[in-house]
Amino acid sequence: MNLHNDLLHAHIPHNCSQCCRSCPQRTTACTDFYPSNSRIFLDYAVARLRCETPQAKDTILRRYVHNRPDRDGGTDDGIDTLDSYYVQMINDTLKLIRTGKVGYLYTFGQIQDVIRFEPHIQVRYIPDAGAYEIRMEDNK
Repeated sequence: MNLHNDLLHAHIPHNCSQCCRSCPQRTTACTDFYPSNSRIFLDYAVARLRCETPQAKDTILRRYVHNRPDRDGGTDDGIDTLDSYYVQMINDTLKLIRTGKVGYLYTFGQIQDVIRFEPHIQVRYIPDAGAYEIRMEDNK
C-alpha cells in the first residue's frame, strides 16, 4: 500500500510539512510520504473524509449492474464481479460495526464508503497488517 497514492485517490490534502522524512528541496509530498505523527494525521484524514462525504439515504451500499450480452449472446456467466466483492466487503463491515464488533478495511476510499452510511466511526491503523480497524464511536 502506498499511503501517498491512497491519500491522492481519496482527495485528502497532505504535504511535506506533515511528513517525518527530510526530503531536500521538496515542497509537495512524494511517494515516500509517511506522517510524522500517525495518530494525529489519521484523525485529520478521517475528519476530512467525514466533512466532505455526503451521507447516503440508504443503509447499505448498493450497486446496480446492468449485464450486457457478450458476443455469443450470453449475459450471465455465473461469476461474481470484483465490484460485487467490494460491495459485500463494505456491507459486511457496516454489519459488524453496527453490532458492536470491529471491521477491517485497507484504503481511505473504503473508509469513505463506510462513512457515507456511518459517519461516527473510530479508525485505528494497524501497521503490521497494513489495515485500518473500524468501529463505532463510543459516544454517539
